[in-house]
Formats: sequence, C-alpha cells, structure tokens
Amino acid sequence: MTRVLLTTVFRPFGVVGKYNKKGDEELLDYLSSRLTREPGLFALSSYVPASGLHLLAANLPAKTRVLEWPSIEEFVAELKKQPDYVGITFLIKGFGKLAKMIALTRKHAPKAKVVVGGFGTALHAVKDLGPDYISTGEGVRFMREVLGASPDLPYVHPHVSADITLKIFQNYNFLRKQTIGLITSGFGCPHACDFCSTSAYFGYRSVGFLKNGRELYEAMKSQYRASKGTIDNFLIYEEDLMLYYKRKLAELGQCIEDDREATFSYAGFASVKALSKHDIEKLVAQGFGHVWIGVESSSAPYKKRDGRDVKGLFDELHSLGVTTTGSIIFGLDHHVPEQLPGEVDFLSSLRPSTAQISNLMPAIGTKLRERLEDESRIMSLEYKDADLFSEIVSHPNFRPGELTPAIFSGYNQLYDAIGPSIYRIVDTWFTGYKNLRNSLNSSLRRRANLYAGRVKEALPLFLRTGEYLPNEDIRRQVTDMVDEVIAELGPPSSEQQAQSELIARIFALEDIKRQQLEETPNEPELSVRDYAPTFLSKEALIPPDRLTSLTNVDRRSEANRG
Repeated sequence: MTRVLLTTVFRPFGVVGKYNKKGDEELLDYLSSRLTREPGLFALSSYVPASGLHLLAANLPAKTRVLEWPSIEEFVAELKKQPDYVGITFLIKGFGKLAKMIALTRKHAPKAKVVVGGFGTALHAVKDLGPDYISTGEGVRFMREVLGASPDLPYVHPHVSADITLKIFQNYNFLRKQTIGLITSGFGCPHACDFCSTSAYFGYRSVGFLKNGRELYEAMKSQYRASKGTIDNFLIYEEDLMLYYKRKLAELGQCIEDDREATFSYAGFASVKALSKHDIEKLVAQGFGHVWIGVESSSAPYKKRDGRDVKGLFDELHSLGVTTTGSIIFGLDHHVPEQLPGEVDFLSSLRPSTAQISNLMPAIGTKLRERLEDESRIMSLEYKDADLFSEIVSHPNFRPGELTPAIFSGYNQLYDAIGPSIYRIVDTWFTGYKNLRNSLNSSLRRRANLYAGRVKEALPLFLRTGEYLPNEDIRRQVTDMVDEVIAELGPPSSEQQAQSELIARIFALEDIKRQQLEETPNEPELSVRDYAPTFLSKEALIPPDRLTSLTNVDRRSEANRG
C-alpha cells in the first residue's frame, strides 16, 4: 500500500531568527492578525486548517497522513516511518523552512519522493532545492497522476472545520467555541486583478472541485450530520462565488431553502461587479450569510468594482443580516501619505463587520510584480518578509518604513470609529432580525429566527464589558443595542447572567495580564489526521505509458491542466 505524508511547514513561528521574524506566529491566527486586528480585548481568533492538504488526502489512492504545523522533531518522527511520498505545501514566506524539510526528508526517508506545492512554487529557486515533483496548479489532479490514478475521478469532499472564539478566550476550554465548516468549491478567478496571486497561480480562470450546487449542498449536509447538527454554517472557498450563480448557487440555494432539517448559512468571497447582478434578498432567503468584498480603495482602479455604489451595497447587505468583510490596500500607485486616513474613513463609512488593511503585496507570478520589476521598484528583501504587512515595493510618495505603521494606525482608527468587530457582527444580525421577522417570505422569517438565536447567544459578552470598549460613543451604541435586544428578545437567563459575570472576570484578568506581563507567542498545536485510500479499482488507474510521462520536475505544465 502506497503511503503519503502531507505537511505544512514546521513550527515554531514565534522564534525570531533564520526562519521567522517578530510576530510571525500572529499571522497564523487568521482573525486576530488580519480581520479583527484590534487594540482591545474583543478581537476574534481562529486557526484555520490547511484545507488544501485535506482535500488532497481525501482524494488519493494511498494511505495518507496530514500534518499541520509539526515541530521539526515531529516531522522527523513521521519521516522515520518511511512514507513513499512526502508532500509539502508552502508560501513564499516559508521558503527557508521548505529547504530544511527537503534536506531532512533526504536524510531520514531517502527512498521517498518529494512533492512540493502551494503559492510558494512561483519561486524559480524551488527547483534548485531538488524536489522530485513541483505542483504549480491544482494539486489533486497532479498528485493522482503522480500516484498512477486517473486525474478525472470524482472529488470526495473531506470534513474540515475551524473554531472561532475571542482571542483572550483561546486558553479557556470551558467556554464554547463556534465551529464553521470549510467547503472547497474551487480556486482561481477570471477578474485577473494585477496584484492577485491566486488568480495568477491558476491561470486567471476558475478551477472547480464541486461541479454544481447539489454537490455543495451534499458536502454541507454530510458535515452537518457527522457533527450531529452542530455545524450548520460554512465558508465556501471560491474566489468570486457570485460569478457561478447559475452553475452552483441557484441549485445550492434551492436545496438550502427546501431543507427542513437544518437552516444552513454560507459565507464566500464576491466582487461588487458580481453581486450587483443579483437579488440580495433572494440570496439571503437561500442561505447567504457573509461575504468578503475586496474594496481596495475609495477610488479603486479595478473592473471588479464596477456596478452598484459600494456603500449602498454594504448597507443593503447589513439590513438583511449579512455580515461583511471589507478589505483595502495601502500603497497603490495613486496613494499619498495624507490620503491614507481618508481611505480608512471610507472603509469606516461602509461599517464592515470585519476588515483588512494590508500593504500592496505584488506576489511573484502576478502582472503587478512584472510591472514593478520592470520599473525597478521591488526592494530586495528576505523570503520571510513576504506577508501583507511588509513593505516590498518602493513607492515614490512614501519613505521606506512609512506604510506599515500607517496600516496599524489605520486599524486603530477603524476601531475607534466603529468599535469591535464582534459588536458590528451581532448588531448586523439584530438588524437583519428586525427587518425580516415579519416578512411574507417564510424562508426570510427562518433567517430572522436564526439571527435572533445568534444574538441571544452572544448577549452575555456585552452585559458587563462596557468599560473595555474604545470610547464613550461606542459604549453608548453597544448599550443601546443591548437594551433593544432585551426589549425585543427578552432578558438574559440566569445562566446567561452567570456567564456574563464569568466573562467580566476573564476580561479583568486578561486586561491586567496585558498591562503587567510580556506577551508570549501563541503557537498552534500539532494536528494529525489520517485518510484511507480512495478509488483503488482498476478503472481508476491510468496506462503505464501515460504515467511515465510524468516523472520529473520539468513536467510542471501537467499541474495546470486541471
């Protein structure tokens, strides 16, 4: 039986040195480092699994083990079990760790074939490290061919989920976390924004895994039942989900609307251009619950911003209870220093539920990178600086080191203006409840009831934590919301009152710790998951003469056929 080991790069991330810079461990916490990067105690937290590795593992004709965030010692222990293939996924930032892991594989599992994948494969230097295979596109088809299986077999979708809580609650296991399911519908995007690494990586087109809405729905339903009904909220990976309404969302939405066992919600990524073509209320009736919109700038020079007025779109989404992520970029060509606070004001006016402010990151392989290299504007930096908060572009209107502090100042400005993300999320749900509770559409009334349940569950968080909010204006807004929630949905139960007291004590303790103790890096723990082989019938195999054409790293174009 063929055995495959799939792994991320190794931890630790919070040890400054050869492989990491200060704060790298924070970047693994997707919410607190980016989408709710707030100076207070309300920041959300989630360590998102490496979904791509799990999708690979669930679709290979081999016994496969997935390692996430192993230490070097844990990785070596797996190598000593002599797997036949070792697959390593990495970003450009992890290039140094990739080199170390390939060397360790050659030492401890010399017969194993090394396969590398991920966005870091855009680096030409990867080939110099001596892997046996480099997957530069869709990995499932590629790995099936490497293992001698037909690339065109159906996809099996694994059960993958992520927990969400407040960052300060991470170490309090007695507090319940919210769990969302992760569904991989497809990768790649035809919008071809010049800065977008995912769009470039997949050849400016969509590479699909789940073909239609029924398959999306069945993936949700399977995870819902496996979790005994605890997972009914999902994040769908697809670069612009709304582009595929006819092919996927219409059928998915009808399945969700017709389901009387569960009330599913889904989140996704979408452009203003694509969303402008749809009836938002109908989408909400059929499960649409959260959307990430790349706003980029108040005067964004991208076609994906064509369509509706951005603020009007955000306002309608919020009125229907749809939470939002709005992201903007600092360091675009038209930016000057005095303009950046205005960009944050513009983002604040949209009142996104969560937000991202980042530096311009021209990843290798993008059109933007090519242009900036031609203009000699790419600064020479180490691989470990390849993240959203590092400056790698020389900008004529900014001094070196000026943009990153402006980003962090922008996050603080946003927090002072519109308060914590968790407040904005709950307030949006409550607004949706009020607007939909008396709807003539029964599916919208179901959404209203769903929102009401979420608001009631979140209520204890706000009952005794007002002193930790950023200013008097935000305190007044939160107090008004709490009073209205109690008037509409009833007073908190005795259990919720006790919970609010516990939360207040944790806030007080964490506030003192912040003031008195030096913060220590918080690293994710090792995660190990095993997958049984799939598709082992003779019909699943490809002819030997076809297999021999895929034998070395020079056959890289094979990865892009998916």
